[in-house]
Amino acid sequence: MKKIFFFLSALIPLFIQAQHPYTVKGQIAAPLNGKITLNWYNIESGKHLDSAKITDGHFTFKGTIDQHQTGQLIYGSLNFQKSILFYLEPGTILISYPEGAEYPNLAGTPLNKDLQAYNQLLYAFLDSVNKDRPEGKRYAWYSKEIMSGKLQVIKKFVAKHPASPVSLDQLNQYSIGNKTPNALDSLYKKLSSTLQRSPAGIELATRISGMRSADIGDNAPAITLPDTSGHDVSLSDFKGKYVLIDFWATWCGPCMAEMPNVKKAYDKYKTNGFEILGVSLDRPDSKDLWKKVIVRDHLNWTHISDLKWWNSKAAMAYYVNSVPANFLVDPQGKIIGKNLRGEALQKKLAELFHSTSFNIDGKILSDTMLKGKVFLQYEDDGGAGRDSCILVDNTYHFSGTMKDGAIKANLFWIQPTDGRHFSGFAQFYMAPGNTSVVHQARFNTFDVPGSAIQKENQWLNNLQARHNEVYADSAKFFIRQHPDSWISYVALENMTRYRMIDQDTAAVLYTQFSPRLKTYDQPAQLAAKITGMAATIAGRPAIDFIQSDTSGKPVSLSSFKGKYVLIKFWASWCHPCRAENKVLTPIYHKYKDKGFEVLGVSLDNAVGKPAWIKAIKDDGTDWTQICDFKGALNDAAVKYGVMVVPTSFLVDPKGNIIAKNLMGEALDHKLSNLLN
Repeated sequence: MKKIFFFLSALIPLFIQAQHPYTVKGQIAAPLNGKITLNWYNIESGKHLDSAKITDGHFTFKGTIDQHQTGQLIYGSLNFQKSILFYLEPGTILISYPEGAEYPNLAGTPLNKDLQAYNQLLYAFLDSVNKDRPEGKRYAWYSKEIMSGKLQVIKKFVAKHPASPVSLDQLNQYSIGNKTPNALDSLYKKLSSTLQRSPAGIELATRISGMRSADIGDNAPAITLPDTSGHDVSLSDFKGKYVLIDFWATWCGPCMAEMPNVKKAYDKYKTNGFEILGVSLDRPDSKDLWKKVIVRDHLNWTHISDLKWWNSKAAMAYYVNSVPANFLVDPQGKIIGKNLRGEALQKKLAELFHSTSFNIDGKILSDTMLKGKVFLQYEDDGGAGRDSCILVDNTYHFSGTMKDGAIKANLFWIQPTDGRHFSGFAQFYMAPGNTSVVHQARFNTFDVPGSAIQKENQWLNNLQARHNEVYADSAKFFIRQHPDSWISYVALENMTRYRMIDQDTAAVLYTQFSPRLKTYDQPAQLAAKITGMAATIAGRPAIDFIQSDTSGKPVSLSSFKGKYVLIKFWASWCHPCRAENKVLTPIYHKYKDKGFEVLGVSLDNAVGKPAWIKAIKDDGTDWTQICDFKGALNDAAVKYGVMVVPTSFLVDPKGNIIAKNLMGEALDHKLSNLLN
């Protein structure tokens, strides 16, 4: 027992830092008598307060300290207080603020001598920038005019004092709230290696890194901190899910006011692959309160903290200088949203997790009260949507439901003027939730503020122009960088439709889509079409399918076995298809009695059914016509990888595909060889 006690006693000096005495001797002009307060804070031991009497303008403080701290002296009346910042460090610190002096003077100890040298540079700059300004109109300490010049002051000081902790402290202070990573990094590298390796030096390097790596589109910086039980939790533990990294603190009123909205989001989407990682910027003396608030307010998601206040590793890595702050991370670990609060958070999550409702609120910026109607047309998941509304106070509103991840919406403005019609047109991508559209007086010139999908689409267009590359190269790059974007689906669909890439390349690009994007119908159908492209090359068996004819009777491809069959994919709205109908009609009549049939498969949708029936009658096509009214997502078209119409496949009597896209003379020649 004695041996154990001796061993533990020997270890005590290793864990307790030595305490060193300090003395603060000060002289101030006024008041001659009164009270002065010394205030300093240590992240480990909390807040410290001391007070002393001012006698004939003089005061003295004595105490012990384990390491240097920033101290603050406060004196004066409640209506007019003065404050002096200095370094509380071992030794005798001399502070004077004589009558008529604009700034205090520091001396006596090494750090305070350095701080005085820095202050002299700073005071000279402040005097120069404010010299022509009245007393009450001086620039505020954190104005852009002061901040830009202050960095130059720090630069001059660092050049002469690269080994002084004052240099590092001033850089750390400046880095909070001033996002200038290149300038700060350059000055950081001029510090001594000892300062760079110090805890404060590592903190500065982390902040600078955070300035560069926590924007939308970046990979989310790694986080590993203890949870409320002391067990380490990492952001990577949640890979494969959407994660809201929520920075907050119990002392932050706006954070606590936002918590009901955060809780609402978690309760609604936690079963959809959504998680929240709460990162507290509380201090060690708030640890119990942190745990209590989590339980009291039923904040039932994962919470972590190193209880280091603004020096939290996570806060520095994400360059968080105010709370509340949050970052939304996708399943691949990329940041897709920042500082989403209130309705903005709910809207973003609704977009991600397949909300089916949409709202469009539009406004035309004009001094004239405009009249007329605005028409909305869109196609969603193979179904067409149409709506209209009357302009009221130059505004319009649409609402409805959608089945897929986004819609290309078409807006038409029809304004009656003197018996004529002025038409305006706008086309944009619309996601679930609320979409705002702001038109200039010329309706065709518009903006969709706050729309991430519009921003991504513009990004792709800009990328193509900036690099002067063909669309396919730009689109491939975009897909790799934005696997969760609806525009990635649009880009791949375009490349596949217009044969910019082969089906093997298309299949590889599709594998790069996020799991969420693949759950939508149109991307899933695109994958099936890519598979169908590979399955319907010449020599392969034709895939069977069944759809209804014009009378509603089911018709299958296999019912034509034993004949040559031309499967013709078309649509009533497709002008080339209609023109080909007229060319195909005499060929059909020429060979139909020799074992040749045509099976027309329409890509019309349910709204277009009357137009389909009319087109058949107008074009005089008397072969079998079928349709499932799913538009571009027609089941047979998907199985055959049909991206554009007209497209056709010639099938032999054994049910094998022998040719593709034969038209006119080429088809006539082929049938002549086969049937004569």
